[in-house]
Amino acid sequence: MNKKRLFIADLRSHADKGKTVGHFAFVAKMYRKMFGDLYDVKVAGGPAYRNHFTGEELCELPHNVSNTTIRDRWHVMKNAIKLFKEAEGGIIVLQQSAVQTYFVALALFYRRKSRLYLIQYSDESLKSRLSRFLYRLIRHKVDGILCSSELVGKRFGRPYLVTPDYIYLEDEKTPLTKYEDKKYDFCVLGRISPEKCVPEVVDRFKNEQCNILIAGNPQTKELGDEIRGLCEGRSNITLDLGFLDAGTYENYLKDSRYCILNYGGPYVNSARSSGVVFDMLFHDVPVIGTRCGALEFVERHQMGRLYTDLSAFRIEDVLDESTYEGFRKNIVKYKDLHKTYLQQLRAFVT
Repeated sequence: MNKKRLFIADLRSHADKGKTVGHFAFVAKMYRKMFGDLYDVKVAGGPAYRNHFTGEELCELPHNVSNTTIRDRWHVMKNAIKLFKEAEGGIIVLQQSAVQTYFVALALFYRRKSRLYLIQYSDESLKSRLSRFLYRLIRHKVDGILCSSELVGKRFGRPYLVTPDYIYLEDEKTPLTKYEDKKYDFCVLGRISPEKCVPEVVDRFKNEQCNILIAGNPQTKELGDEIRGLCEGRSNITLDLGFLDAGTYENYLKDSRYCILNYGGPYVNSARSSGVVFDMLFHDVPVIGTRCGALEFVERHQMGRLYTDLSAFRIEDVLDESTYEGFRKNIVKYKDLHKTYLQQLRAFVT
């Protein structure tokens, strides 16, 4: 008997030089692992997804979309039209990408011939009057919302499940590097955007007796230049600005004692979640970061140290092996909770 099909879809499929940008391919792989025994899981994405999935796994959409011109929005629409046709009779899980445009696509082209679930990491897609109007047009077509907080779920007015952005799967275990063998005391990894406040991190740590790694692709040339200038002549800072492939990213994590997530801007006093924090924790790296909603669970489960003011953070409070091992053991306990999260997600998406 043929399995029902589930499509995990990225309608924008943002790519840089033919490579997918962000966490979307990772999430797609996660869904294939979580639901592969229940459904025939297809990954719906643009041509860049060929780098991650085989022909049998991939429902290739016509376009990668890197900008927000009228032409680019039409390309998102064309991706949506193909997806809706291919997924008839199945289940669609839409990743949070080009949301306002896919609201329009759902209003115009989706006829409820599938089950439809939306991943929403925040309520940003309902901030504008236009977005709220568009969502009202399509709300009745949505079967469920997958979100990281009650606040976000309630905003969308449909059945919702509060679940972590990423689910830990036991087959992702990687060998641990001993505390004394790690190269870096602290790292800042991944896409470097203004709201991550990386220059402030460099300024805070540049004169400290610790080794810090800054690695990732700056969102703008100006931001990259600012960071390079601050790091100039600082022997305790290792800088690797640019696109990080998966292998380099994972090796940097293994070589780091702590990760710093110095969130500001939209992360403070909002319901916005963070995906990268799960990358760190799933690799058994404790988190140092801003006290905000996205990281609240880190403090609650004692998997790192949060601060209200970076300048008041005391490095010596965490740079000893016993403190580090205490955080790491709590991370192991937290990952065990994800067995329950996985069961709840599999029961909700039907």
